Amino acid sequence: MGTMEETRKSTKRTVTSAIDGMSVSEVRKCLDQMRKQWREKDETAPFYMCETFHDNITMDKFAFQFVMGHHFKRHNKQMLKSEKTDVSPNHAVSH
Repeated sequence: MGTMEETRKSTKRTVTSAIDGMSVSEVRKCLDQMRKQWREKDETAPFYMCETFHDNITMDKFAFQFVMGHHFKRHNKQMLKSEKTDVSPNHAVSH
């Protein structure tokens, strides 16, 4: 039997978008664009979260959707993991 690290490496992970309707690539591009604008901000070019930057979505709306989508993905992953560990032959449900 392998170590946890070997098991983790051998398990294929599926990458899904944190935002419905956006591909993983689009989400990454938006995050990169936000980081770039944040680095370039100064007194003459402030950083505005209400600025539209991708498919008529504002940065603040994107950020909120990203955080909530990421949270729900992690929450659902944890729920699935706990369901798998809760199932045992001694706790079988009879119909």
